[in-house]
Amino acid sequence: MHFVPALGVFAGWITVMPATVLTLAARVDEIDSGTGDTKYSLALSAGWISLIIALFTMGRIGDAVLARYGTRSSVIGFGIIGIAIFGYALGQANTIFSLVFVWCLIQLPAAAIITSSLAMASQYANESKQGLLSGLAGGAPVLALFVGTLVTSAEALTPANAFVITSLLGAFLAIPLLMMNKHSAASISRSGESDKRFWDTADSQKFWNRFLLSAFLLSCATSSANGFLLVFASQALGLETEPATNLVTTMVLAATLSSIISGLITGKFLSSQSQVTYAYSIAAIVVGSSIGILALYPSQGLALIVGLLFGIGFGAANGLELTIFMRNQKDQMRAGKSLGLFTGVTTAPFVLVPLVAAYLLRNDGSTGITQLWLGGSVFGIIAGIMVLRSSKVNA
Repeated sequence: MHFVPALGVFAGWITVMPATVLTLAARVDEIDSGTGDTKYSLALSAGWISLIIALFTMGRIGDAVLARYGTRSSVIGFGIIGIAIFGYALGQANTIFSLVFVWCLIQLPAAAIITSSLAMASQYANESKQGLLSGLAGGAPVLALFVGTLVTSAEALTPANAFVITSLLGAFLAIPLLMMNKHSAASISRSGESDKRFWDTADSQKFWNRFLLSAFLLSCATSSANGFLLVFASQALGLETEPATNLVTTMVLAATLSSIISGLITGKFLSSQSQVTYAYSIAAIVVGSSIGILALYPSQGLALIVGLLFGIGFGAANGLELTIFMRNQKDQMRAGKSLGLFTGVTTAPFVLVPLVAAYLLRNDGSTGITQLWLGGSVFGIIAGIMVLRSSKVNA
């Protein structure tokens, strides 16, 4: 049952990730043709701001509900029902304002699923299972991205119907969380009893602060690529809509497979602090380097290779981030609040990057996407170097 929290992360993200690549862009263009990439970027920012607020809110609510009732079931139930309802509403939206408004609202139930599943992962996974669970959860966003891309690229589906289907699928996949969430609050470690779950160096606030900053920078790198694959294919490579969509789908498939494999391998076989920090550092550098290579040498053939490299780094980094968090999380009764902070820091770039992209893409899309990806490349490499240097703090 240790895979169930990872499934919950997948369920929450499947309502968020697919739209950053195809569905939201297609719906904006369908409702208001010719608005270009700028409105899409602004719509992305509004959604990610809502998600950050929702993560903090639902994390705190989940902790309060757990403390009072000994279960997060009501929060999970809200997430399941809310995703289904708002997903249907997204398909019915017929103006840019209503589309963005509902898109912001659906972040609340999505955050309920994400924070609950991650808190449960920290709660239920013993030391030997933490790495494997981290690997599964680390690959979940990319897997959600791939599944969503398949749905949104289906020829028989309109962008509106794609919103509905991905939302219903996410709600359905979150149902197993209700069956797993039966432990009482009294059984959850609150103090020194859980110290065995943390590294000896976990109390180093300096290391933790540096790690959060590096995670923020790495997220800047990944969000500059994930949300603008279609823009890259159409602007930098000059492809028409159909071949651009096909290339993006293939790239996401390559990244999905490699990220899941790398996430599971690193999660399963890396356990010590030095192993995890060094591996995270390398993963961040691989992510940054792969983005930079494609920005400097844009080509369809190289795009597939870069997709594989990016996935390797992305999956490993995501899984190791969760491992570091779980081994530093000391108060299980406040896991939701801590996860709200952690995911808020790593989600903030999804707000900032689209705003920067809207500015860079305002005139020349080809030049703008190159500048955006080169910036993301630099941030990813810096993130890797920072973690490597931060590891010396705890030496």
